[in-house]
Amino acid sequence: MPTRVLLYLSVSLVIAHSWSCSGSNIHQAPESTSYRTSLGTAWVTDVMEKVPAILRHRYNYEFRIFRSGKSDLYIETEWLNRLPFPDERALGVHQARTRIVLAGSHRGRASTTDMTAIRTFLTLQLDYAIFIHNSDRWRGVPLGDSMKDYLATLERELRTSLNIQQ
Repeated sequence: MPTRVLLYLSVSLVIAHSWSCSGSNIHQAPESTSYRTSLGTAWVTDVMEKVPAILRHRYNYEFRIFRSGKSDLYIETEWLNRLPFPDERALGVHQARTRIVLAGSHRGRASTTDMTAIRTFLTLQLDYAIFIHNSDRWRGVPLGDSMKDYLATLERELRTSLNIQQ
């Protein structure tokens, strides 16, 4: 086994052992790891129309906050519980959660009421937490390979749908 994999497994086992000291509370607010990246600039109307179709219909997220004002926009999903990816399961992960936050800072005339004329600079944030069997709470951990692939696919789909040039 490569040294990197052995080190990751060793650290994960130590963490898993340290978490198993008390009863489980799978419903508490999760501690999480956040990954943030700049997506680029998109039309506000495209974001407001296309993001729901992507996040709700393709990824099954429900929205907690979905607003656009004169100078910014903010979209936050509820936590989405999912079964662990195979590489997470191999580390003893019982359940995983993700949440998406899209924040936009508008470029253009802030005084206009015509949102079709406004572009916004988007930042994507993914919050990620795992729950290991027999642990007492959600934990943030570094993104594994499957989670990185999931995030890369989501980023690519958002950029393509919103016509964001790199």
